[in-house]
Amino acid sequence: MFDTFTGFSNGENCAISETTGQVEFRNFKCVDNRSAGIEISIAGFSPQVLVTNAVIVGDSGVQTANLGNG
Repeated sequence: MFDTFTGFSNGENCAISETTGQVEFRNFKCVDNRSAGIEISIAGFSPQVLVTNAVIVGDSGVQTANLGNG
């Protein structure tokens, strides 16, 4: 389990779960990430990826300094 994480204005994603088994993202706050808040890819493994108690904002409209995120 990954618990209590804040990802703001990352280059691509706040968090990625790729070809994992059972995993949980709990209490995540993901704001203004370019591609996705939490990206989940399941390729024949356990479909038990959970996202619980999360706040995901695609575009808050907040202007930030150029952080290299386009």
